[in-house]
Amino acid sequence: MALREIVNRIKSGKKIGELKNKIDLIIMNAQRDNRFSLFEFPDFQETLSKCERLGDLKSYQLFYDIGSNWDKYCNISRETGEILCKYMQDPNNVLAIHRTFVGSIEERERAKSSKMLDAIMEEGLVNNGHSMQGLITAVPHLSLTTTPVRDFGGIINTVAPYKGNNAVVLLLFPKDYVDKKLDFKDPSCANIIYKKEGNIHYIKPEYILGAIIKPKEGLSNFYSRDQIISTKNKEVI
Repeated sequence: MALREIVNRIKSGKKIGELKNKIDLIIMNAQRDNRFSLFEFPDFQETLSKCERLGDLKSYQLFYDIGSNWDKYCNISRETGEILCKYMQDPNNVLAIHRTFVGSIEERERAKSSKMLDAIMEEGLVNNGHSMQGLITAVPHLSLTTTPVRDFGGIINTVAPYKGNNAVVLLLFPKDYVDKKLDFKDPSCANIIYKKEGNIHYIKPEYILGAIIKPKEGLSNFYSRDQIISTKNKEVI
């Protein structure tokens, strides 16, 4: 190994060590504030560890910047982070998300559209494919209305602001029926996950865990499907 390369590795190791200290402080502050940091997700930690083992300062810095920025703008409670970790690592199921909007009690009373989350929890999630009217005859792919969460990239998307939506529905699909890309393993599996009313396909409520709801202020929290149904017509954010 050339002397310059040795010197560069030493410098990289020193800089990475400084960033690790900053990460420790970020995690400590998150725990104090009952927040869950992106730096606490196992696969994000493994990505940072891999960069450290390779002495890849550039990539380590990049992921550090991603993690620290995410922590500034995507505040989730510790309980919510632990739930996401649990289902991301579930060997038997695939975690997926669907973004939507949930209103306060005043907004729910003013407009039927603000009751969408209640309907999803009770009746299932409509998958109308590429049709806004829901008039389709073919079985729509699950990815047309849901997105699989396979790694920290999916976690970033789960709670990051998107088109004004303030709620993310969490769904859990058995790996007996779908692969990691949400392809059905057998055509018959569609009949297990979907129910059909007319030409409209609904993902059955039993595959819906609940939703992460972002309030106007404070931490985003996970509410189970039963919790959301029980608080119907009440303000939960």
